[in-house]
Amino acid sequence: MAVVDIQAVELYHLSADGPRLVRTIETQSEFVAALTTTDRQRFALLEASGRVVLHSLPTV
Repeated sequence: MAVVDIQAVELYHLSADGPRLVRTIETQSEFVAALTTTDRQRFALLEASGRVVLHSLPTV
């Protein structure tokens, strides 16, 4: 699960034991959204400037 703030995104692994933070991504630009891709192991972040950045999900 991704939680998007204005300049940071936190990735959580959800399990029966509860959520666990696995990665934080920060930027100087403002994030608009986290987007899915056709590859389940990747996601994209849309910045206010229109830039789209692809990221890989961490192995948990």
